[in-house]
Amino acid sequence: MSRFDCVCVGVSTVDVLALLDRPLREDEKIAARTIVVDGGGPAGTAACAAASCGLKTAILSFIGRDLWADLLLDGCRSFGVSTRFLQIVPGMATPVSLIAVNGSNASRTILWNNQGAERRRVSLRALARRGFLSLPRAVMDLRRRFGFRVAVTAGEKGVQYFDEARGRAAFIAQKRYPALDTTGCGDVFHGAFLARYLRQRDFAAALRFAQTVAGEKTRFLGGRSGLPRRIRR
Repeated sequence: MSRFDCVCVGVSTVDVLALLDRPLREDEKIAARTIVVDGGGPAGTAACAAASCGLKTAILSFIGRDLWADLLLDGCRSFGVSTRFLQIVPGMATPVSLIAVNGSNASRTILWNNQGAERRRVSLRALARRGFLSLPRAVMDLRRRFGFRVAVTAGEKGVQYFDEARGRAAFIAQKRYPALDTTGCGDVFHGAFLARYLRQRDFAAALRFAQTVAGEKTRFLGGRSGLPRRIRR
């Protein structure tokens, strides 16, 4: 078996994105500037980002034997991602997300179906936004409890992480980009971070690199089509 630098495990989806001039309103018909079909999902997009940043990457995921299968397989392979562990399951419906992108401010509204998944997760960022905890405190608590390197993203604001040299939580602000679409930014961030950290083992530098790659992605429509082409293999 070939050795991989990184195997991304999790969900792969098809993203159908519509670029609009304004937010959607209920019970209306609206013209889109453009409509794009792209690969998506936390594992799928992270794998493509990691591969485009130079890692030998594979994906372990499950998709349906339907009209979307070839699109996802070809999409991963176009970035150099091995699909050896991407399993096609008869009778399963490939997860599809419908995404309305507001071109005036790069926000997006996502309609999705979990295809029968029973578990639900609540992000640390969501809890912090509601006042249940602070991100610096969460970073410190995770570090004390588990002892591993810790970072928690805060969207367009930046990333909070544990600074080993100073022994405390630190923050890296996100540089602003002329954003068109933020779909997939977190997934791209994860893949780019892994690519840089596994090669250089510099945690803070890898976070900054991931911020740059994810920020550049926002200038394009879609998660994978938005990966900066200059870093593709």
